[in-house]
Amino acid sequence: MNTITAIETAFNGVKYRSRNEARWGIFLGCLGIEFEYEPEGYEIKIGDETIRYLPDFFIQKQTKFDKDLYIEIKPSSDDIIISKFDRSKVDAFSEHKAITILGSLKAYKDDLCSGDGSIVWERYGLHRPDGSDYGYLFCQCVDCGCWGFQFNGRSARLDCCDENKNNQTDHKKYNSYPPAIDLAFDCALNYRFWK
Repeated sequence: MNTITAIETAFNGVKYRSRNEARWGIFLGCLGIEFEYEPEGYEIKIGDETIRYLPDFFIQKQTKFDKDLYIEIKPSSDDIIISKFDRSKVDAFSEHKAITILGSLKAYKDDLCSGDGSIVWERYGLHRPDGSDYGYLFCQCVDCGCWGFQFNGRSARLDCCDENKNNQTDHKKYNSYPPAIDLAFDCALNYRFWK
């Protein structure tokens, strides 16, 4: 039987398990967001069984990102709908940490550019034990430049600067496709890996 495996890819001193994960790493780096790749594995108790789980990325709250966020990368956006076993791992993990599941970087860009809000709504969300909350996007604060992952890309909801924290009236300020994100897409999607 034939098998298909991802190509391990090194970039900037990090060895990624796939080119898709490497592209997400380049994308985050181009935005100035510091992250760790596969920083730590976890043992999660699901019923009577203990399973191990290793999230792909961890973004710690920092000057350039408003909250801690774990990211699980799947080969394509269609794979965001994951197996029952993988889903149980993500759900159990989400009882303790915020996590999102993303597919290919190209699909994320295409979905943002499509103008079809229903695609974004169905595919991108924060996973929580009581179910997923969909419609989340990376966005940038228009006041301080901090990045975050918020519902509908509403940058006014970011917990980053006094301007946003004191804003009690305009929670629908959107900024999910600023010029910096377009440059990061170009950098990550056009990068040519040598190996």
